[in-house]
Amino acid sequence: MSYCELRLAPWTKNITPSAMQNTLRYAANKDFISFALGLPDEATFPAEQIKTAIFSVLENDKFALQYTPPLDALKIEIQQIMRLRGLDCQLEEIFLTSGAQQGLNILTRLFIEPHDSVIVESFLYPGFLQAVEPFQPKFLTVRSNGQKGLFLNELEDMLEKGNHNPKLLYVIPDGHNPLAAVLSAEDRVKLSSLAEKYQLAVIEDDPYGMLYYDYKSPKPLKHYLPEQVCYVGTFSKILGASLRIGWIIAPSNLHSKLAILKEGSDLNTATLSHKAAAKLLPEFDFISHVENLRQTYRKKRDWMCSCLDKYFARSINYAIPNCGLFIWVDFMSDINTLDLFYVAVEKYNVAFIDGQSFAIEKNGSGKNSVRINFTNASFDEIEKGVCRLKDAYLCLLNKNNR
Repeated sequence: MSYCELRLAPWTKNITPSAMQNTLRYAANKDFISFALGLPDEATFPAEQIKTAIFSVLENDKFALQYTPPLDALKIEIQQIMRLRGLDCQLEEIFLTSGAQQGLNILTRLFIEPHDSVIVESFLYPGFLQAVEPFQPKFLTVRSNGQKGLFLNELEDMLEKGNHNPKLLYVIPDGHNPLAAVLSAEDRVKLSSLAEKYQLAVIEDDPYGMLYYDYKSPKPLKHYLPEQVCYVGTFSKILGASLRIGWIIAPSNLHSKLAILKEGSDLNTATLSHKAAAKLLPEFDFISHVENLRQTYRKKRDWMCSCLDKYFARSINYAIPNCGLFIWVDFMSDINTLDLFYVAVEKYNVAFIDGQSFAIEKNGSGKNSVRINFTNASFDEIEKGVCRLKDAYLCLLNKNNR
């Protein structure tokens, strides 16, 4: 048989596994502790209630395993949850998806053409990068930090210059991934004004907005600019990641096009899990469940911060996050945290994601930083993992100083 080299799309030639994928090969080791992935604590998922809901659907709905249209019953529950989040929306604005990642994928296909200019923060959620990569866009980056989020003065200067005619802005205003920042209500108003003035479509990615710890998150950006913001929500961090239930809240006139794009992705929603959620939620104390999540994760966050202080003292800087699943840590020493990653996973059985893996501009940004997750590991694992991370750090310092 003759060998034929298949001709791949040019953009695929340089794609590589994400940093998150790279950590998975170490996870088979039972002694391994991972702070790398954005995993909730599986003990907080309402597994028994979900199991009961699934059995009820299977027993009482003969179409439970069949293709069915999107469920209005689930949209009604999401509408109520969005009111808790501070956002009033109509049922016809809610578009159901198979997880939030699918929402990002179809929205980027809706708005972006090849080589368009897209505004992003200088540290970016890799899943969005994967969604837009086929279009090979020009990224216009705005700096941000782990306390206040993106620098709006830089964004305003960029838009005033008008050199690249961007059509889309992607933001995570609450519990930013990876920086954990929360954009203030005042900055949301200003950002909305800029987007309106320069006619920018905005994708607001909000997987963490209900997971706040010290003060309530401001209302979503969509509240301030309803016609230009497409809000992406998910149950992955709250009810169960494998349910694959997400949604877009967007102007209803976009939904027919979104439906066509979604059909090309998966033909239909994950009917069984959507029906199970529609059965579960009316009978479920969602408010108490989310409050329990906040209490649990607040304790884990505080414990991880105390462990960081105990084992690293003045060797690091970090901001205590009010929202989300992550802590962004800057090391005071001039080290490369990608080197630290390999020392940590290969010698000390602990993982994180290095800062450069989130940086859009490959100029050394994030070289001294790491993102660590505090929600999945147990309290004992958090202390052991931070201690191991300290040992890996000292090992790398000693190696660099030889």
